[in-house]
Amino acid sequence: MSRAYDCIASVVVYDTSPQVLTECVNSFLDTKLKVKIYIVDNSANKGNYTLPQDERIFYHFNHGRNVGYGKGNNIAIENAEPSKYFLILNPDVFIKDDALEKLIHYMDMNPEIGIGIPKVLNLDGTQQFLNKRYPSLAALFVRRFMPNVLHFLFSSTLENYEMRDLNQNENYEVPFISGAFMLFRRDVLDRVKGFDPRYFLYFEDADICREVQSIGFRTSYYAKANIVHLWKRAAHRDWKITFVFIYNMARYFNKWGWTFF
Repeated sequence: MSRAYDCIASVVVYDTSPQVLTECVNSFLDTKLKVKIYIVDNSANKGNYTLPQDERIFYHFNHGRNVGYGKGNNIAIENAEPSKYFLILNPDVFIKDDALEKLIHYMDMNPEIGIGIPKVLNLDGTQQFLNKRYPSLAALFVRRFMPNVLHFLFSSTLENYEMRDLNQNENYEVPFISGAFMLFRRDVLDRVKGFDPRYFLYFEDADICREVQSIGFRTSYYAKANIVHLWKRAAHRDWKITFVFIYNMARYFNKWGWTFF
């Protein structure tokens, strides 16, 4: 099958800052690769965004329905033209320099990699530790519910979960790649049929990593390409968000087995 595009990206938005989205889109399009980006809008109202006039940008409004993160991305995956790679991209991520080209080249040289992620940085250049080992109840409880001032009591649990024990300047395998930036080999993404639509938010990225690994592909970190992620965690005190987190956590563990530590 011919590959019309080198890479197609999907960005799901929900009341996202228009300025942030525009910067994200421009950073993706600033490449010599043949690319296209699908913006799937889960917001209640249409008209929040004034996007550049560019044939490489496709906008889809979900008629005021918030269908969730996984289903939103699936809309783009199911409707996008053929491509060699498919990028799941958060709207608050900015691609630095030629990071996309570097990661694609690395995956071209390593065809056993199904999903790749580059080094993720804060605006000040410090690294975000988004790469994770498989979730455990202990690690999730500490990160989600334990006050930050008490995290030092569980530093070994958190450092192990966030893979801080590894050299971040070297490439390594990542059991659980963050949904902020997931570069899929398109034929692998098609084989696992996109995200499990039962996850509205949270754990859909952990789940799809397991699906890709289950069909024999690696999920890997490439240290020589950088992106910037603004990253604002949803408020832990919002009971609706907390309920969704717990519900999908249980769904994930029921599917893949419960791990307590």
